[in-house]
Amino acid sequence: MIVLIGFIRLRFDYCCCVVVFLTCLLGASITHAQELADRLITRTLNAEPSNDIVQYYQSKDWFVKCDFIELKSFRRCELSTIQVYDEGEGPERYQFKIVLDGKRSKPLAIIQTPLDLLLSKGVDFKIDNSLIGKLTYRSCHQTGCVVPFSMAGSVDQRIRNGLKTNFTFYDLGGEKQTVEFSLIGITKALRVARDFF
Repeated sequence: MIVLIGFIRLRFDYCCCVVVFLTCLLGASITHAQELADRLITRTLNAEPSNDIVQYYQSKDWFVKCDFIELKSFRRCELSTIQVYDEGEGPERYQFKIVLDGKRSKPLAIIQTPLDLLLSKGVDFKIDNSLIGKLTYRSCHQTGCVVPFSMAGSVDQRIRNGLKTNFTFYDLGGEKQTVEFSLIGITKALRVARDFF
């Protein structure tokens, strides 16, 4: 009942409803909860309007998220596609991202992998079954490992014209694990991202 009253009084503002609910849950009086919510509404209504922009777009197998932060005059787009493999020991998530921002002249590609891979072997990188080269791991953290590479030279063109990429990883026993990412939609996704700048 208290939550319903708070919800109506707060002009259906979800955030304030949560404040009322949590404050009541913690044993504070409803009056105090309503004062907190009123302050939150006033602060929100009096806040300067933001010109920050977030845009989302999907091009076939690729997702695009672009951000513009006005305060820092910073623009950044991230293209991504994900593959999840489950071979009996729980799902393993691999992500292929391409990052564009104002700091680099060429996009930066990043492969995010699960842990428990043989880092010393690196990663074999192919586009449409043609070997491009060997990539090295940059770092690993709690959620997985990162393999970055620049989309300089012919790599950019081959990715835009290709149908698929294959990344071959090595497990701790030295066995190969190949993960395939579709490149369908990447050309349009890159065009959308570049138009954001």
